[in-house]
Amino acid sequence: MKRLLVAVAVLLVMGCVRAEVFEVDLWNGLLVGQQEVPANTSAAQGGEAGLGIRYNSESNELMINVAYGMFGWNRLEGNYTGSGIYAGQIGENGDLVLDLKPIQVSLNPRYGFFQGTLVLPQQYELALYQGGLYMNIKSAMYPNGEIRGQLVIPEPGTMALLGLGLGGLFFIRRVRA
Repeated sequence: MKRLLVAVAVLLVMGCVRAEVFEVDLWNGLLVGQQEVPANTSAAQGGEAGLGIRYNSESNELMINVAYGMFGWNRLEGNYTGSGIYAGQIGENGDLVLDLKPIQVSLNPRYGFFQGTLVLPQQYELALYQGGLYMNIKSAMYPNGEIRGQLVIPEPGTMALLGLGLGGLFFIRRVRA
């Protein structure tokens, strides 16, 4: 029985390490004008909502739940004209990778949200892992982009890994006793 419990624990830990769905964050947690290239003075903001942004490496699906101009974030200064995921590092502009229009819900010309799943072309998966993609929302006042947020995959927390390791050692020691 003890060996069965140890085997199950090892399989659970291995399953956690080999995740197929990764959390994706917006750098600094926001879409803002200061991240645009060149930066602008817009007070508009946006950010993750609900389940946020996730990426499934098996199916290349990017699941997006992001709001702008609502939930306490400042509205766009110009009317919404478009949005997308672009290839480019922090401080760089790049080419359009995914148009967000199919998953955009406009509640007003100056605020709304994105909710849905889009397939990320395989050739951009490495760019996502390396922080080389960004979300950009354009408006009539800022045709090249009013607010922007770099997409980053957070590293696992050091304390979480330490806790998992110590828990495993405690479990093994208890099983041997």
